[in-house]
Amino acid sequence: MPRSSDNKVFDIDAISDRTQQGGSRTPTSIESWFGRDDSIRRAAQMTEDERSRADKLMHRRMLVLIPGFGRISAQKLLTKLVSQYENALTRLENLPEISETKELQSTYEQYFQKAHSIFVDCKRLISHPLARTKDGIRLKESIKERKKQLSALELRAKQLDGDLRDHYHMDQFKTDGGKASK
Repeated sequence: MPRSSDNKVFDIDAISDRTQQGGSRTPTSIESWFGRDDSIRRAAQMTEDERSRADKLMHRRMLVLIPGFGRISAQKLLTKLVSQYENALTRLENLPEISETKELQSTYEQYFQKAHSIFVDCKRLISHPLARTKDGIRLKESIKERKKQLSALELRAKQLDGDLRDHYHMDQFKTDGGKASK
């Protein structure tokens, strides 16, 4: 039986049994849900250039040191990412909730909410390099720790997504570049 990264067991066969007994959705509605989910995820994806710029901002402590034009460019990028992730979260929350994909949908909602929050705080950090969280922790340190947690959540979501797609004999999610993502 597949396991998610937090060692929580989910029973794909039980999901299948409910579907066959009329307790949930048909494979067609599951495929439709995944199609809509894929569209949301693709719309929120960063381009390779955006990913590279965002990684540089986060990993090299550039948020605090960016002068003039670089600061404006960073603010624009972060504003765009905040908007993309906010839109993705809203669209995910508006997807129909079906039992087969409930855990996956919840996991992706958490992912987009947490990523959105990180980007919002990165924007804040550019303007206020010494900013602190409500708990008194330096915002820069908080962002670094939350980014690690976000990476773990992303891995969990991708594993669950891949396991469900395998179970329903569906193609794996492909990024805009056409590469399968699992």
